[in-house]
Amino acid sequence: MAKNVATLRRQLEKQMPASPANPAMPNYVSDADLEDLVKLATSKGPFAVKGEFNGQPIGLINKQDRDIDHKNELMPLIADIPLEKIKPIPGPDYLWDEAVGIHEGVHINQPEIDPSLPAAEIQRLTIQHEAESDKAAIDFLRSKGRDDMAQALIDYLPRPSALTGTTTTPPAVFLGGGAVNVTAAHVDAVGKFKAEMNQGVAKELGISEADAEKLLKTIPANT
Repeated sequence: MAKNVATLRRQLEKQMPASPANPAMPNYVSDADLEDLVKLATSKGPFAVKGEFNGQPIGLINKQDRDIDHKNELMPLIADIPLEKIKPIPGPDYLWDEAVGIHEGVHINQPEIDPSLPAAEIQRLTIQHEAESDKAAIDFLRSKGRDDMAQALIDYLPRPSALTGTTTTPPAVFLGGGAVNVTAAHVDAVGKFKAEMNQGVAKELGISEADAEKLLKTIPANT
């Protein structure tokens, strides 16, 4: 761990002279803080975090860990479908890696969501941010002449929100041309779609809607 902390300090100093890696600066970051960051970076997949050091904003992007750095590992995670049920995934790994980097990079430039906002508005803004990031990744793939990869990503993205009712992954409707504009009506529609699916499953199996909800949690849609 000490070696990793030292490496991270050198990287900070290289990228930002007079950064928190310098003990003389007022916002010096301790070894314990950097150790926590190393643990986070080595235990979690791609993510982006923002902070402020020495009065200046800074963004940190963590790439995929070694367990999901191949398209055959990454796409089943995005789609929530086992690899054997996914058609052949187009494109090289390095372009998928770059697309993930683009997605996370966009998060760095997005405004923070005020936690004091109503829950529905936090939900809407969360989808908005994810949709903006996904669209940037899709636009990147298209700019590289890989419409097949862009379409594959669009196909993979909507399924978790549609089937589980979670609203952090944007449905494909937000990922077409033009600017992304997620409204309260969109968020409401996702919730209603989940309810309609539960009703359909309940009717088909002759069970209650509550049991249909439990069924989705106990027997995931990818089985």
